[in-house]
Amino acid sequence: MPLMGWVRSPADSIQVTVSDPFHVVILFQPVTLPCTYQFSGNPNAPIVTWKFKSFCRDRIADAFSPASADSQLNAQLAAGNPGYNPYVECQDGVRTVRVVATKQGNSVTLGDYYQGRRVTITDADLVFEQTAWGDSGVYYCSVVSAQDLQGNNEAYAELIVLGEGQEPPGTPGCLLPPLLPCLSVCPSVRPTTLRSVCPGANGTCPPRSPQHTHTHTHTHKTYTESDRRRGWGQGAAPSAPSW
Repeated sequence: MPLMGWVRSPADSIQVTVSDPFHVVILFQPVTLPCTYQFSGNPNAPIVTWKFKSFCRDRIADAFSPASADSQLNAQLAAGNPGYNPYVECQDGVRTVRVVATKQGNSVTLGDYYQGRRVTITDADLVFEQTAWGDSGVYYCSVVSAQDLQGNNEAYAELIVLGEGQEPPGTPGCLLPPLLPCLSVCPSVRPTTLRSVCPGANGTCPPRSPQHTHTHTHTHKTYTESDRRRGWGQGAAPSAPSW
């Protein structure tokens, strides 16, 4: 009598996708990292887990220093492998890895590092009601079920958190004013690396005449030095200079 075995159909596997893999938010603002999964059957309470992994490289520094030797090396590697991501692809042993939250059924359990934070999982989406320093990194959404231990059950999204009023390094005159709900990007910034998150925004600095540039540069210098004397970062953030 021939042995009969059950063969898993590819359609029975869980397929996890992240619709928006890149997010830039201002410090203390909320953000939702979307994650969806499909399963042709009826999985019994699949377990959704979100993990945090720190960037393999400093994404912000590279974004504003594209001519650095390291960035050129990464570009060469990427040219040889279009799918290579130098900020994501490295061994876990050389970066920080921690569980953010786990959900099974309607029960959500936060990882130790996130206890007391306003973080939850809605459906399969990871929701930060308020972002904090240290939240920048790569977030992996994984979904597992006792009925599917194979499948493409993991996807990731990158998150960058910028401070209110923060001036990106190497871009004088492009401040992120306090409470600005978007990211203004100078023309010198690679748009594919760090883009504006304001709907309809062109993501560039306004054009300035030579005299205006001189005046603005002087004002900007006074502004930043004044901030240092006032110990900005310990109290209320100053208003950004007008164009």
